[in-house]
Amino acid sequence: MARTKPPCLTPAPDRLTLELMRSGSAAKSLFVWFAALVLLYLVCFYGIEFWRRQNGPWLMQFLSDPDAQPVVEISHRQLQPTAVRLVFLGERTAPDPLPRRMILDTPLQSLPFGRRLHEDLTSLPGVETIDFFGHVVELSPRVLRVNHQPFPWGPPKTLHLTATNKPGAPLPPSRALAR
Repeated sequence: MARTKPPCLTPAPDRLTLELMRSGSAAKSLFVWFAALVLLYLVCFYGIEFWRRQNGPWLMQFLSDPDAQPVVEISHRQLQPTAVRLVFLGERTAPDPLPRRMILDTPLQSLPFGRRLHEDLTSLPGVETIDFFGHVVELSPRVLRVNHQPFPWGPPKTLHLTATNKPGAPLPPSRALAR
């Protein structure tokens, strides 16, 4: 009994496929797909970056008044606060050169005074929680929280913070910021 070859499991390529493979357009086709994917990646990347940065970051001005008491001015270009001033009565600043303006758009920036407890800059302006001399200040687009009390954004205001209105023990910084 003669052995027969088993039937082929894949169908034979048709004439059009053979013509495309012979003419070298497979390399062209591969290049076109690669270029399209790179273009799609760039459009998605820069679209996400635009969405993330469209509202802009927090702006902080670190100052000291004539009595060398630290002052922080917080503002944002799209929210309603033109400037919220936090005056820390009874505190003293280090001999750091002040005034100093900071734009909070990148993580792990060092501050002239105070320490960051939490930062979420996924979508700017994001949420920042900072400990200034034992006072916990949280910046969020919805509300400013000082010592866990909300203050709605609105017309310019000055908040005087003293040692008597500090909250309990300060929070430890998040693990990412502790490094």
